Amino acid sequence: MPKEYTFPPKLKLIIAHLEAVRALDAYLSGEMQKDVADLSHHVRQELNRSVLRPAGWSDLDASKGVLYSGPMAPAPDNALLSKWEVAEKALRIAVGIEPPVHANDPPYVELCVPDPWKKRDAFIKEIKRFKPLGFEHASDYPIGELASTSSVFKYIRFEESTGPDGLFDVTHFIDSFRDATAALVKLEKDIDGILACLD
Repeated sequence: MPKEYTFPPKLKLIIAHLEAVRALDAYLSGEMQKDVADLSHHVRQELNRSVLRPAGWSDLDASKGVLYSGPMAPAPDNALLSKWEVAEKALRIAVGIEPPVHANDPPYVELCVPDPWKKRDAFIKEIKRFKPLGFEHASDYPIGELASTSSVFKYIRFEESTGPDGLFDVTHFIDSFRDATAALVKLEKDIDGILACLD
């Protein structure tokens, strides 16, 4: 007499909800990228409108999938340069934001420090004193785990915007980006001070 087959619990669950699984698979391989891109665009517009423009910062500009902004004021010692321009080719310290691009990668908000700048390591060490609440510092991770341009940053995790009812709270998610960006914008005078001491 053949032994009765026992379904693995996960397979049993999937077969019991096969129509929902098929609909989810179709969405993941089709419309989801467009919907995530629309969400990213909304986050970008909201940050420009509610945080960056009021602070006198440039609108977010995209480069290699990351959005960047910095103060629009000229450098204090050279009106031909942008404020915080610290390396050749107009590279400057800036707030960098990786918006939601892939649902499985956590987006983040960070203070980026250009690679070729010779005082980069000293600046990254000094900015730790001003790290906003809830942010991490590059020194919290093993060398090589983060991009060399990372200094202080905050991941904006999808699960932190999911309520106890299991529903995603998009308002909380967008507010998380706004709050993290605003926290870095508020460091402007502290960053000015660090740069003055490094000169």
